[in-house]
Amino acid sequence: MSSGPFPGRKADFGAAELTILGDDRTRQRIVWSNIQDYPHLVAHYLDIRFRAFLKHVVGPQLRITDQWFRYEWQHRGSGHVHCLFWIEGAPPLDPQADADRTTFAEYWGERVTAWNPDPSRPPDARNPASLAPADVANTSDQFAALLNRLQQHSTCRPSYCLRTRKGETQPSCRFFFPRPAAAQPSVTKEVNHKDWMFAPARNQELLNQCSPAITMGWLANTDVQPSVTLRGVLQYLSKYASKAEKASVSYVELQSQILPHVNSRAPALSFVSRLLNKLIGERDWSAQEVSHILLGLPLQDASRQVVTLDCRPEEVHTDLITVEGEAVTAARSPLRRYQDRMRDQANPDLARVSLFEWLRDWNWMNWTVRPRAPPRVINYFPRYLASRTLPEHEDYCRVRLMLHHPFERVTDLLQVDGTEHGSYADAFNACKEVC
Repeated sequence: MSSGPFPGRKADFGAAELTILGDDRTRQRIVWSNIQDYPHLVAHYLDIRFRAFLKHVVGPQLRITDQWFRYEWQHRGSGHVHCLFWIEGAPPLDPQADADRTTFAEYWGERVTAWNPDPSRPPDARNPASLAPADVANTSDQFAALLNRLQQHSTCRPSYCLRTRKGETQPSCRFFFPRPAAAQPSVTKEVNHKDWMFAPARNQELLNQCSPAITMGWLANTDVQPSVTLRGVLQYLSKYASKAEKASVSYVELQSQILPHVNSRAPALSFVSRLLNKLIGERDWSAQEVSHILLGLPLQDASRQVVTLDCRPEEVHTDLITVEGEAVTAARSPLRRYQDRMRDQANPDLARVSLFEWLRDWNWMNWTVRPRAPPRVINYFPRYLASRTLPEHEDYCRVRLMLHHPFERVTDLLQVDGTEHGSYADAFNACKEVC
């Protein structure tokens, strides 16, 4: 089974699914009033709806095997979700040959598109995202209405997407718009000249690509980008999905931004109104985000647990300190719990379990293998290099032995096949010969 990381974003969640009687203006006033007055309901509903949508729509549609997602809130308060999916049967990352890139493009071209069935369709009087569930029709006309209203990239401007890249003099869109039209999907460098990117079939240069089923089901803006390279996945995580929200600037900085645009005919009124607009736009925490945290909802979630392993020498380890009320206690690290396993219970099978197996597959409370849970992900640090010419080679050999050979004391690993060795490097070399 092959799988590929699949970044995506579901944004601009609305509260227009409520059935409210009256004309559009009345409904809009009631909806926005409720959003302002009851942000905790909106925050909780976003979490409930997204998890249900992920379980019943996105998961079966894309055949997801693993997932990670993180909530984020824009300056105006609306929530959206950054996602990373692993897809069963998807072509692997970093295709090297032209045939492999063609296979990648054909696979994702069946699932992701930038082809609008009716680019010139006039907008409806009512926002298609505010339709009641019973009024949503699974038709190309409804799909075109959603694309024209929700999936169009706005005008490029410095405050949003225009950036001057290193070595260039003219700013360009950081989302690579406008994008060239194409009759067939491809893996190309014409979009991002520094890296391979998937480009679906496209008939509109400013249309944000999407999965039709996800767009029709979510009824809000979505951004779907199958990653072609591991480098693209890492860039998405480091520069986009895990970025911090922009902090508020000082009043002096706000003043310097506003003064050049003050209306000379009514300077006081113009300055105050622009300042108020700036203050609203520059806030750091929306009411929905605060409500999300107060409700105890996770800011991020994943299909697998992650356990952190400190691989430094034992003498530099520190205890995990837990503070509850007036009580301060020292908790054992995962490594210490493993070393104490034979004293904590009477299961003789644990004597033959390696640290790697124990961290990934064992239940630490009842000392049994987890039968149905997926293996944990081990985040270990530091990452020692294997080069024999480096001073850290001894630590590299020690960590390799720790992960894959049972022990209670780290110095137990110096003995291999009944022979005591003077260094972990010698023990590791002996292990490779007999194991």
